Amino acid sequence: MRFFAILLVIVNHYGWGLPGGFIGVDVFFVISGYVITLQIHPSIIKNEFLFVDFWQRRFNRIAPALIFMLTVVCVAFTLILAPNDLSRLYGNLIANIFSLSNVFIFFEYGNYFSSLTKEAPLLHTWSLAVEEQFYIFWPVILILICRIKNSGWFFIALLSLLLFSLLFSEMAAEKYAKASYYLLPMRFFELLTGCILAIYIQNISVKLGKRSKEFLSATGVVLILYSAVTFDRGTVFPGFNAVLPVLGVSFFICAQGARVNRFFSIRLFNTLGQMSYSLYLWHWPFLVALVYLEKNSELNKFIAMVFVFIFSWVSLNYIEAPMRKIQGSTNKRYIYKYLALLVLFLIVLSSAGVFFKGFEQMYESQHRLAFNAVTSSTNESKCLAADRVSNRGLLERCTHSFGSEKVKALLVGDSHANHFKEFLKRMAKSKGNMRLDEHTSESCPPVFDLKFRASQESASHADACYYKNLKSKEIIERGAYDYVILAASWPNDILVISNNGTLSIEKSMYLYEEAFQKTVTMIGKTGAKVIVFDKTPGTGELKYNCPIKKIILEDDRKCLVKVKLNRRFDLLLQSLHERNELMLVSIKELFCKNSVCKLEFEGIPLYRDNSHLNKVASNKLSRMYEEKNGNIFD
Repeated sequence: MRFFAILLVIVNHYGWGLPGGFIGVDVFFVISGYVITLQIHPSIIKNEFLFVDFWQRRFNRIAPALIFMLTVVCVAFTLILAPNDLSRLYGNLIANIFSLSNVFIFFEYGNYFSSLTKEAPLLHTWSLAVEEQFYIFWPVILILICRIKNSGWFFIALLSLLLFSLLFSEMAAEKYAKASYYLLPMRFFELLTGCILAIYIQNISVKLGKRSKEFLSATGVVLILYSAVTFDRGTVFPGFNAVLPVLGVSFFICAQGARVNRFFSIRLFNTLGQMSYSLYLWHWPFLVALVYLEKNSELNKFIAMVFVFIFSWVSLNYIEAPMRKIQGSTNKRYIYKYLALLVLFLIVLSSAGVFFKGFEQMYESQHRLAFNAVTSSTNESKCLAADRVSNRGLLERCTHSFGSEKVKALLVGDSHANHFKEFLKRMAKSKGNMRLDEHTSESCPPVFDLKFRASQESASHADACYYKNLKSKEIIERGAYDYVILAASWPNDILVISNNGTLSIEKSMYLYEEAFQKTVTMIGKTGAKVIVFDKTPGTGELKYNCPIKKIILEDDRKCLVKVKLNRRFDLLLQSLHERNELMLVSIKELFCKNSVCKLEFEGIPLYRDNSHLNKVASNKLSRMYEEKNGNIFD
């Protein structure tokens, strides 16, 4: 089953199918909880459990192969990554040393499925950190629960903990999607399921007949495969959706001796299962290297897999297996000394790399400007709200004054509004005697009095956006603004949530456009001039850092991209502009021609990811726009 799980993950990551193959990690979590509890529960019952021995065994099992992989990745990627990406890698290395990789990745990369993660060599170590954190807390929790002598109350305590952690995971998956994917509290129920199985597996096996086991085994595999085939990046996860693969592997474990189980126990699968940990460690860095070097053809991915198996075999036979058999204090001290030296090397190099920003001093000044530009964000003051705080009012740090505040302007919208903040601040400063306020929230276009979401967003997000827009409307009505600026990604896959359920995209888009026109009218009635930015062109998968790749790979590529325009919404904006209901600002004219857009100006990148302008570009485009069209506040 462990090889089956890693196979799902590899097929998913390498783009060979199974959009939900990421659930292989959930299978691993259940198995880990099961195996660990099988080991520690008997010794806890007998009062023979020692924390030091347990954690030492866990260290011997996980750390040597991980440290070996981290060292190779550190050396190899230091030679190929740009300073901005290298600095991230070094930060992730340090986080791995302290079992906090999942926390680092959550804060640094956010969405697991974002384009940025495809070039993160240590992205996959988030799950290892979850397990390592679990190993710290679970023995303590189990010892406390084992003090309950009544078997009935003991079971109720375990079941209550399981249900509570599942409900917590579901709530978090709906409201805090990014955090819930990476962090232990939201994954706890998956590991706990395996733990409970380990405690009761003997009783379960005795009570299950042959037919029941055959049924459970087949059903378990079907549930896992169904999840791998039907889930995708838009699935709310983990939460209740994770119950399917968790139940699947649980059924499989309970059906020991069934024919399907025996099939998965043949020698080949056993051998590959023993390699599963090393396969997991090595499959992702090789893929990231191909993606980063833009060599990720199917042939190259196949060749990479050959090397993945070679490195995994070496890791299993020369690192993992010997560490399991290590005996004698002299041998232990010898091995631990060299592991400590490798860890010290990683910490020193990574700390220096973070401090010196990926050793950008090795590059000429123009290239350093490019590296700094691509990582610059207009959200440094954290004015772009997440769902959990989307209905907050104006914050003091989100107000920018330039002189006497005689003229007031308000920026409203989503992250695409936020990336125009530097554009507008420069305009306001140029105008003088202005105040610019910002009220923005992730993935929430400024369309009032309508509950909607983009097709990939959750239902809870529709609620959060609705209340955020109510707050924006209230701020506009009370603020006596001279200008209100609306900007967003203006998605064309909107789904409206009505009392009768979710409407079709076609019907939703009609209501969405109608509500937008009413929003513009409502703002106009307050006496404010409405300024609307049209959609910023997206760059496509991993095209935004073309200027950086041109420096690193030392080629003369043209950093251009053909974009798809949102013609339907563009026509609506143009119509309202022609009727003088709003002022339309289009920045596309500054760097796009015939749907082909530049990704750089004089070697400086325009974007910080696939769709958002970086801070340097936002300022640059503001200057260019004012020179061509005048100040938008005139």
